[in-house]
Amino acid sequence: MINTLLPTFLFFLIFVLLITPDVAADETSVSIGNRLDTSWEADGPTRVDDWLNVYIQGNPWLVQLRLRSSQLSGEKDGVAQTVELDQRRITLQGSDLSITAGTFYETIGRGLIFRAFEQRFVTLARSDRVFNLDRDVDGVRLKTSRSHFDLVAFAGRPRITPPNGDPTGGSSFGTDDCRLGERCDEVQAVSGDAYFLDRTISLGGAVLGTNARRIDRDLPFRETLRTARGSFQSEWSSAYLEVADLRRKETYGRGIFGELTVQKIGWGGSLEYKNYRDFFFLYQDLPTLVRTHSSVLLNTATHVQKPQGEEGVQLELVRA
Repeated sequence: MINTLLPTFLFFLIFVLLITPDVAADETSVSIGNRLDTSWEADGPTRVDDWLNVYIQGNPWLVQLRLRSSQLSGEKDGVAQTVELDQRRITLQGSDLSITAGTFYETIGRGLIFRAFEQRFVTLARSDRVFNLDRDVDGVRLKTSRSHFDLVAFAGRPRITPPNGDPTGGSSFGTDDCRLGERCDEVQAVSGDAYFLDRTISLGGAVLGTNARRIDRDLPFRETLRTARGSFQSEWSSAYLEVADLRRKETYGRGIFGELTVQKIGWGGSLEYKNYRDFFFLYQDLPTLVRTHSSVLLNTATHVQKPQGEEGVQLELVRA
């Protein structure tokens, strides 16, 4: 099965090397990485996923490409194979400003109103199935960072489901084509933080809006989310608080997350609080306050969020 993917990979590598200008020059470098994952179910199909990543670094630009190959065997129809260039982006990087065009990941605050991320081997609600979450954004992003403030603005179309087309990894909301990977909604966001006392204290906020077309392409509806956040950090303690609200048609929701951590020699502790009310948004990733693991075996009882109504407190003490 894996051998059938090799010709595609070799062709892709040769193509990248041919189009790279003067790869032997001091100002240009090429790095290549590859990851191969295999998963299967009892009496079910076997899935082989391969991600080939190519990074071309110049001055002042960076090109990133990812070729994804997937094979699914054991089905009645035999072997299903997919090969696609699922990620591509170019970034122009200055001393304090960067501009990215293409696919990228981004998180606002702690993820209350938006998080585009990748997570492999995810299980939900004691499911015996595993899948890969890969929720990126296809668009344009501007970032600037100075000594006293950070600012990011982006616009694009996020992906609902992972690129392998498994609806269990995405959402039950929306038309079939949106749930199976097509980018239906438009998202625009601006987020910033100001820093004081040598970055000991920060105050920030963000505004995000969507033109949601996942239910009806001809009748998009508007979703608006706002968040305000602040943090404090010292040598032995840190605190974080974020408050957000959601407006969708005639509904209104809110979300609150707070965290306090203390660390001394030999011991430490953390106190976290969450409160979500009518706060479901498709592209968010709310803090759970529940310990999660990347291991499939340890993560078979993943906590399922209830953003429509959930409140909790978590206290953790550690002694070394």
